[in-house]
Amino acid sequence: MNIRPGLIALLAAAGLLVGCSDGPAPPPVEADAQASLATVNGVRVTEAQLEAFMRLRRQNFADAAARQRSLAEYIDLMLLAREARATGLEDDQTLAEIEVQRVSLLANKALTEFARAETITDEQLQSEYSRQIGVTGGREYLLHHIMVADENSAADILARLQEGVEFDLLAAAAAPELGEGNAGEIGWVNLAQVPASFADPLSLMTRNSYAPRPIRSEYGWHVLYLKDFREFEPPEFEDVKEGIRSTLARQALENHLESLRAAADINRPAAQPAAEPQG
Repeated sequence: MNIRPGLIALLAAAGLLVGCSDGPAPPPVEADAQASLATVNGVRVTEAQLEAFMRLRRQNFADAAARQRSLAEYIDLMLLAREARATGLEDDQTLAEIEVQRVSLLANKALTEFARAETITDEQLQSEYSRQIGVTGGREYLLHHIMVADENSAADILARLQEGVEFDLLAAAAAPELGEGNAGEIGWVNLAQVPASFADPLSLMTRNSYAPRPIRSEYGWHVLYLKDFREFEPPEFEDVKEGIRSTLARQALENHLESLRAAADINRPAAQPAAEPQG
């Protein structure tokens, strides 16, 4: 078979067939999608198939010369695919990969349509901005903490603090076991950046003080130390509006996915143990 150089490059690139190229694809061209351009062993090649093939390769469907080259390459791919089926290469793994690509393509189209139809108004953006400002509060805090797995361990650390041991020494001693992210400085944060359970204790703490009781969060039990605080000036609405829009869009998509999950009949059997390796 006389395989064209363009086809060799296409097969070598591999990812091009699933659209893994940089840059946007050319816009679709108006055409009779079901018009037949060729038949290969009785199988039609339509305008829509050729356009899809060229769009994946970021080629201009309106370019007549490019169309002819791409049609010839696509016919060669069809011949190779037919040979693969005839020689038993269309195995379960290949069929699974084809199905994953089909599902991914349809899912991407559904996501695109959802994003197009979803409208986020300026009123929603302003309302979310006001909500976030309310959560953030008017201060930033320079926090240190030691986070452990249980309340008793946190209480033991607090007892050491009450005996006069410096917080930095306790954190430094705990860091090798707990990890630096779990023992030491958190940094300057506002209330929107920390667990909600931190808010009430912080409102009562002064500079260079520790919370009198362990604080529980979804991550563990914290011994909290407030080194300093300062006034916090929130960003202007216009500076964060697009970020808020992205946040609301993600929330809307998650809500949509949750409704799809709730309406679906999903049955996931318990995981089976991995097969023993063959000796």
